[in-house]
Amino acid sequence: MFETAFNNIDNALWKDSGCDGELDYIEQTSWVLFLKYLHDLEQERRVFYVAITRAKERLTLITTSSIAGKYCAPSPYIKEMELSKKTTQ
Repeated sequence: MFETAFNNIDNALWKDSGCDGELDYIEQTSWVLFLKYLHDLEQERRVFYVAITRAKERLTLITTSSIAGKYCAPSPYIKEMELSKKTTQ
């Protein structure tokens, strides 16, 4: 499945965009990967937005600082919402 997609990208970079050498190819590949990262980030933002807007009466967001002993940063979208922190015990 991914092999076909990578081959299509590879063909497009070498043939269609006119890469002259390895350096051009690496530059173009880096750009494609960066755009893919931005697309995935925007998709994640949309999913988060849909999830929080489905709440009818109350929305509780819980974050953790680690998962299985490894540091885990909270979602950047929570910070963007500028919510006040409220801790309960």
